[in-house]
Amino acid sequence: MATEYAAGEGGAEAVIQVEPEYPASAAVAQRAGSTPDQQTHSNDGTPFNWYIRDLRVAIP
Repeated sequence: MATEYAAGEGGAEAVIQVEPEYPASAAVAQRAGSTPDQQTHSNDGTPFNWYIRDLRVAIP
């Protein structure tokens, strides 16, 4: 998985950006071990919910 590679390279966290109108994508992010964090906006104003996974803990 990409998170294993990123952790092996010293990455601290993984961020998945999900547009709020796609709850299925949010569910995938949460099943992958990410937790809801903050809402941001792209340069064009599109809102994104961030889901964060700490890579400094053991990955199952």
